[in-house]
Amino acid sequence: MKLLKPAWVSHDDLPIFSVDIHPDGSRFATGGQGEDSGRIIIWNMAPVVSEEVENDENVPKLLCQMDNHLACVNCVRWSFSGKFLASGGDDKLVMIWKISKYPTGGGAFGSGGKSGHAETWRCSSTLHGHTGDVLDMAWSPHDAWLASCSVDNTVIVWNALKLPEMVAVLKGHKGLVKGVAWDPVGKYVASQSDDKTLRVWRTADWQQDAVIQEPFEECGGTTHVLRLSWSPDGQYLVSAHAMNGGGPTAQIIEREGWRQDKDFVGHRKAVTCVRFNSNILQKQYRQSSKPQQYCCCAIGSRDCSLSVWLTALKRPLVVLHQLFTSSVLDLSWSFTGLQLMACSWDGSVAFVEFSQDELGKPLSLEEKNVLHERMYGMSLASAKPQVTVVETPELLAEQEKVVTDQQKKSELSVPTEKSTTNTSTSHPQPLTPHKGPINCQIETRTTDGKRRITPMFIPPAPDTGDGPAPFGSGGSTQTPAFTSSSESRSTILIKRRDDVVDPNVSRSSEKTTPTKETTAAGGSTTVQATSPQSKRMSTENNASSSSVAEVSIAGTSVTIKAPPRKENEKSWSSSVPEIKTDAQKMTLKRKLEKETKIGSKIQSPKRARLNIEDKGFGQSSVVTSKLQSSVLQPVMPAVDDQPRPILMLPPLGMTSNKGVYRIAGGSGPRTKCRLEVENSALTSQYGPLTKVRVYPGPVFSSPSSACMPSSVEDDLRASWEVVLGCNACGAAANQQIIVVVCQDSTLHVLDTVTGQRLLSPLVLPAPASRISVGPRLFILAVTVAGGLCVWDVGGKLKCLIKNESLLPIMQGQLGREVTIKSSLLTENGCPLVSLSTGKAYMYSVDLASWLLIGDANDPVHKCASQKNVSQFLSVSDISSYPLATIQSHLKSSPVTMSLRLPASSQIGPMCTVTYLEQQLLACQALESSKEYRNYLIAFARALIQEGMESRLRLLCDDLLGPAHAHAKLSKSWQDSIMGHSKHEILKEILRFMSANLNLQRLYTEYSRQLSVIENSASSLSNGVAESCGEIEGL
Repeated sequence: MKLLKPAWVSHDDLPIFSVDIHPDGSRFATGGQGEDSGRIIIWNMAPVVSEEVENDENVPKLLCQMDNHLACVNCVRWSFSGKFLASGGDDKLVMIWKISKYPTGGGAFGSGGKSGHAETWRCSSTLHGHTGDVLDMAWSPHDAWLASCSVDNTVIVWNALKLPEMVAVLKGHKGLVKGVAWDPVGKYVASQSDDKTLRVWRTADWQQDAVIQEPFEECGGTTHVLRLSWSPDGQYLVSAHAMNGGGPTAQIIEREGWRQDKDFVGHRKAVTCVRFNSNILQKQYRQSSKPQQYCCCAIGSRDCSLSVWLTALKRPLVVLHQLFTSSVLDLSWSFTGLQLMACSWDGSVAFVEFSQDELGKPLSLEEKNVLHERMYGMSLASAKPQVTVVETPELLAEQEKVVTDQQKKSELSVPTEKSTTNTSTSHPQPLTPHKGPINCQIETRTTDGKRRITPMFIPPAPDTGDGPAPFGSGGSTQTPAFTSSSESRSTILIKRRDDVVDPNVSRSSEKTTPTKETTAAGGSTTVQATSPQSKRMSTENNASSSSVAEVSIAGTSVTIKAPPRKENEKSWSSSVPEIKTDAQKMTLKRKLEKETKIGSKIQSPKRARLNIEDKGFGQSSVVTSKLQSSVLQPVMPAVDDQPRPILMLPPLGMTSNKGVYRIAGGSGPRTKCRLEVENSALTSQYGPLTKVRVYPGPVFSSPSSACMPSSVEDDLRASWEVVLGCNACGAAANQQIIVVVCQDSTLHVLDTVTGQRLLSPLVLPAPASRISVGPRLFILAVTVAGGLCVWDVGGKLKCLIKNESLLPIMQGQLGREVTIKSSLLTENGCPLVSLSTGKAYMYSVDLASWLLIGDANDPVHKCASQKNVSQFLSVSDISSYPLATIQSHLKSSPVTMSLRLPASSQIGPMCTVTYLEQQLLACQALESSKEYRNYLIAFARALIQEGMESRLRLLCDDLLGPAHAHAKLSKSWQDSIMGHSKHEILKEILRFMSANLNLQRLYTEYSRQLSVIENSASSLSNGVAESCGEIEGL
């Protein structure tokens, strides 16, 4: 054993309240009091272990110092992964730190700008929740949760995967909570308080499992902390300050039944901290044939001493008396289990190093997992977050079913070469920043002959916050080293222009010189010809034409247009400041900066319209002005200066006198019927007549076209024919009705089978632009005025929607055409309209409003890629359903595409869940039962994959309903949704939930409740049947 107290580890002789060794053993952190704030220092471990390294002046001892806490730091704890460092202090805050790639500015104020830090750590999260000093913290196994305790009598459990989310607040203590510790299996968390109790909490429901009082009844609140610890095998929980026979002890509490019949004795004053070695040790003793397994525990006390115990021995392995001059406050073991550090109120740190012969040989991680499986059940790989023990045999059976199903699917699906190359793994790919043309240098010349180089922005590499590498290793360098070009031959493309540039003004020439590729090391020069710049169109300043001024600002062409003024309008050129031409060399940039910014209107006595056309990015940000006239004279617009989208609702018409239409729907022989409408087919003394007839002809190969010219001879006899007194402009038909629209804005409804008129002609409020029929006896008509009408001609004749305006939804880009891509009716007569803007709408009669059911340009829709969505859908072919049909017409508008910037890896899953929820509501509005079930299962699978337990619980609660046999009789809860049994859907969701072992307790909870409800309902139905049989027997 080696004992050392490094004198250079100090907080300027102020108390050190906490110490913790990094999992990789290369550094350790201390927390305590600073000069006027709380202080955290990360130290290099190598100078502590090696005297040679300690004497090396080139090896830094202090790696980083953080003084962000406003008051004393009471606890510092590394996460098990080593990526994060948590700190808590008297300022009621918990801070989460992670290493940064880029160093911060200089040191603290007054330090002369010299920080002297070898590493940079930044605060990534600040957790607000406690109302008092934070005294202790602990990370759960696999870093799923972080528990913190405070003098506010509470323990807060934080979601370490989604900080600063708060999972639970454990309330029950009636005094200051001074210590917290996790069960290594992840099933319990324990806390010790000044109220003379130790409480054990379940992580399944965050409720209290046990309260232990007897060993602490004689204790007083004389310790600053009460840091308890759990053995690595999970069998024992050792508390801090306890009393037995009037003497201070560390109480041993067994997991089985929470028995308290053992303790560690020997310290003369109260025990302040206990820390178990994280390894399970084993040693071969002479009296036993097999190696004995045991645990190692270190105990610190107010008597300034430190003791180390082995559970296989009745006496301590070693006791270090008078190690400090004040109370021991914290202990920490290294991951190897052979190094121990302790800190004290006197501001010093002690280091103890053991040999393997002294402590024993540690079990490997695999052996440790096997031991946990034998004691508590099957354990998962250590990399899995949250709870990792399978606690119910039913879940194991479901796991086997899921694995079997996945194997069958993988055998059936043989990936092609194309699909194999496009398949991505489940691990998130590292994001690369958007890079500009950093290898291209643009040079111009000013009028005085000086060379001007356009600066290029070089984005830094993203600070992803990866875990720190062991200090001193090759990967621990933080800042990139910039070397001279002589070490590596860098190739830079130099693009020279013949432009002669005034200060702040650039004159773009029509030609550029060939670019030269020059190597920094004196290599050969390669000449590459570049295409000349496109000539700008010159504008003529005519009194009868509109005035135009072209201004090039940062590569963007801004065209200022004004319509010609009327005769009775006065010119306001006198009120406009004169803009001089290039010959007078007056820049336009400063005037534009004073008056407006790009994309806004010029504030003048009269308004002029700005039409901004994007020409690209990355060009020279110099302003030029091309004017043929020396004075710019805009004219006041004669109409409203707000540009609007152009609505395109052309009137319905046939390309020729004869049109052939496919009769939609039907089966068997009825699928081969066609409708023919011929204008001026007959001539009478009063005018031409239009003939409408139905033939049992063949189905056309292009049924997607609404109207097609007929090239088929009329060698078949028509089933029936009727005549109309006005030329037809369009028709639509299904197996029940035929609708013909005439040029006089009348709508005729005929029976498909007999040709009989079903009602008098309907007069449309305006000429028709589109016409369609629904699956049943519904008719939809859109007029050129933007009105939509829907009628029900089956049974009671009535109008469902009366001339509802389409103008509120036909909003698009300014100055661009907006057209209707498709319009159709659902089985319930609800109209669906998809537009060229990439949006689809449905009109709800109940809500008297348009509902947005699809938007191809929605960022949520774009981030939720089709690949992510399709993996959750159980039915691959849903193209025949109404929602899929209307959304198949939607395409992303090219004008809305912008630069794609690097996004967070959390955006995709969040958008996928939101998109599926939107699809679910759209299916509910459309009353599409099959699509609703598919998207409901997909929505649940997305929640399962992302581990959103709270939202899953809400969904399962609604599907489960009341927990009694008479649930189906409840008036507040329906046992089915859109024709599907809620319990059957819940069963399917639970089957997918069983694949995520992090949700095993949620699965067990709902599967058992569902089983109880079904058994009770079955027993109830059997009892009713027996009673009915007895009554019949009587």
